Amino acid sequence: MSPLECTRMSREEKNKLRFVIALITEFANKYGINEKQAYNYMVRFNGMSHILTYYDVIHTLSFEDAIESAGYIYSFLQNELKFCDYRRL
Repeated sequence: MSPLECTRMSREEKNKLRFVIALITEFANKYGINEKQAYNYMVRFNGMSHILTYYDVIHTLSFEDAIESAGYIYSFLQNELKFCDYRRL
């Protein structure tokens, strides 16, 4: 996407992008990993797809609730987060 195309994003698209960035940052902070690792983890376990598909509902939740709900949707997510070495993601 060129810089010109970015300026042509609708208000809704910009809001969605800002929300996703903030959610990745909060996810990283909660689990003590950096944003790149958080993004990679969320992509690996289809978290990004889930966020974008259900954005209309998820953006009404607090960031804490949104992150926790993602953990319940992927039944293995919490165990992976507790027992894996995030720095390898």
